[in-house]
Amino acid sequence: MTITVAWDNAEQTIILFGFNGLWNFDELFQATGVAHGMIEAQGQQNPVASILNIGTNNYTTGNVMAFMKRGITRKHERTKVVVVVTPSRFFEILLNTLLRVYPPVGKMYSQANTLDEGRELALKRLAELPTD
Repeated sequence: MTITVAWDNAEQTIILFGFNGLWNFDELFQATGVAHGMIEAQGQQNPVASILNIGTNNYTTGNVMAFMKRGITRKHERTKVVVVVTPSRFFEILLNTLLRVYPPVGKMYSQANTLDEGRELALKRLAELPTD
């Protein structure tokens, strides 16, 4: 599988999706299913962040806007933060377009240029969530 899924911190509040080589949306949705299983098996009720570490040299085919919409509607209920790690200007434009069309996305999705920035952003966004 070209997309790996693993907990990224000991607290199990961040799931890291690692993209390796050419990938497609079917593989991403399979990886998302794995992540959902990990969240369910965790046995906690804490909010979770997902980091999609796409990087610089990974490309896919398909309708990216349709994928983003599908991803929004099929996320796990405890996934409250999604950070996409890529310095791609193309993705930045796509995200900004999606924010104009569907403003609530801005509360959940963001972009970082490096994995370290993505981790910092995910932790910051999780810390900013209202507590029940």
